[in-house]
Amino acid sequence: MKKFGTLLLAFAGAFSIANADEAQEHKYANDSFLYGELGTSIPTGEAGLLPAFGLGYRGQSGHNGFDVNAKGTVYGNSQSVKGTASYLYYFKPNLQGQFYAGIGAGVKQSFNKIKTLNPEARPVKSPEDNEGNKIKYHTHIRTRHDVLALSPELTLGKQYITNGGGRRFFQAQITPFEITKANDSFKTPTDKDGKKLKNEKIAFHKGSSRNWTPSVTVSYGWGF
Repeated sequence: MKKFGTLLLAFAGAFSIANADEAQEHKYANDSFLYGELGTSIPTGEAGLLPAFGLGYRGQSGHNGFDVNAKGTVYGNSQSVKGTASYLYYFKPNLQGQFYAGIGAGVKQSFNKIKTLNPEARPVKSPEDNEGNKIKYHTHIRTRHDVLALSPELTLGKQYITNGGGRRFFQAQITPFEITKANDSFKTPTDKDGKKLKNEKIAFHKGSSRNWTPSVTVSYGWGF
């Protein structure tokens, strides 16, 4: 949460400073383009900063615009793909430089591999510990678990045209919360007697749930 707040405050500061130099309003600015983007994401949980990359299409007519895009992130044994559709509002339309805010919805599919107890493995006895007790070890396997998430999306950004005529933008895409659906493999790991295993962690609970921890992706985009 500290990283999330620091990054969001830094972006808001840059947004407000640049707003002081906003160009003259052009109500009939019209444009559309394909784009690519690179950025960093602070997801829910404790994974830290993740690299993010994406492709999208954006259109504008005066104050109103739209954006559809797909982003991907990869971190260790976890990968995710997220599609978002948003309405954009340009405060002072001017293709040379303009700020915008957006609201939309996103769908994310996450693929995770987590260490779980191998249900077909038998306990293996090890040498005695310091107290003379026999220690039992179970073999573990890494299994794939899929999570589908639906979420609202908020966007703040600055879009402009470079001296060479290229379209560029930088933005923050904020996810306030997620509603998730995990597959049946997401369950609390247990031993052969049905008791919960210690030190076994899972990313989501089985079935539907809500994740109220916000996340943010800050990115830089360029038009094709």
